[in-house]
Amino acid sequence: MTTPSILTPPLSPKSIPTDMLLSSSTSSSSNTNNPLTQILVLYHKATSTFLLRQLASAYSTSLEAIELLARTNQDYGLDHSDNINTQRSFYVLKQKLWILHSTIFGAMLTDRAASEESKGNSGGLLNGVRKRVSGSSSKDSPEKLVRDLWKRLVEDYAGLEGDVDGQVMVPFVMLCVQQKLYTLARQIVEAYLATIPEGMLIHLETAAGVSLNPEGPKDPLMTNYERLVELYLIHVLAKLGEWTSATDFLQYNTVLSDSSKKVLFT
Repeated sequence: MTTPSILTPPLSPKSIPTDMLLSSSTSSSSNTNNPLTQILVLYHKATSTFLLRQLASAYSTSLEAIELLARTNQDYGLDHSDNINTQRSFYVLKQKLWILHSTIFGAMLTDRAASEESKGNSGGLLNGVRKRVSGSSSKDSPEKLVRDLWKRLVEDYAGLEGDVDGQVMVPFVMLCVQQKLYTLARQIVEAYLATIPEGMLIHLETAAGVSLNPEGPKDPLMTNYERLVELYLIHVLAKLGEWTSATDFLQYNTVLSDSSKKVLFT
């Protein structure tokens, strides 16, 4: 069974509509000073430094981009824009930033070099992560750090677990699994599944019916849902020995098709 990729290709500035550049007719500043342009620059910088294993820089840069995007949204209301392309571009950029940030965060928790540096230097990478995530003690466990990051993620999606982007959920649960935080992963997935908006559930149930046609395109939201369920059943509940819970979940699930259930059951 394949493991879903957690690092998506960088978002090109060309994919952001020109109206999202939000340039002022009274301003002579160039686009390089524009908030969204700055965010894209930060995203690419975070991606590059992460691939070079400069984890401290990648982490702080991706977090800076997330915070700047949130402030820009507050100023311009991108998530409620009348222009559907503006809305979509905002959510795509937000999605990619959180996927990257979660990936970097997981790498920092597991990287041996980071652990060795933190032991000999109070300003080490992991201590820096702890301070930026929760502002709490350097003795915090990985579980608390991941839980605090989850809270921050939910807050960025208006405070409701079910509103978190499904494509972001996959790498975040993988982060929990990689850290062997199976109980926390279960809590996160179940909180998400229990609060998925009704409109999204209807969409998923409809997509499940459409996917019965092998020649039809696969709905991306349904794909994310199936990946998340796969992680939940095989990499979380199975690790906890919760075989009955896994069986019950499949039995009473109204979103997955019978064929998908059979694949997960085997």
